[in-house]
Amino acid sequence: MGACTSISLTADSTHFFAGSSKATIYWCNSDTISPELRNTCHYARINDVSFPAGYSELFATCSINDIRVWNANTRQELLRIEVPGLECFSVKFMSNGRSILSGWNDGKIRAFAP
Repeated sequence: MGACTSISLTADSTHFFAGSSKATIYWCNSDTISPELRNTCHYARINDVSFPAGYSELFATCSINDIRVWNANTRQELLRIEVPGLECFSVKFMSNGRSILSGWNDGKIRAFAP
């Protein structure tokens, strides 16, 4: 995802980290160049952050083209919801936890099942 913007070799040159313009970090074996996704984040501004009612172990963020649900303890992305060509301005969990409500720059409100 995105153009490669950085590479850092391990001391023994058997592996390397590669960073991208879309804010992803990959761990690669130098011989096979088989990438393993290690970390992700939004590559542009975050418009909103939301926690489900009474539950602090996960949260959602929204940005230029997607909504992401994160594990608060491990800081790992659990779910990505993309609507191509649109910007998400707001994100909220329904009180029953059965869906995620979101507001987009086309004026529509969308609901997604987590």
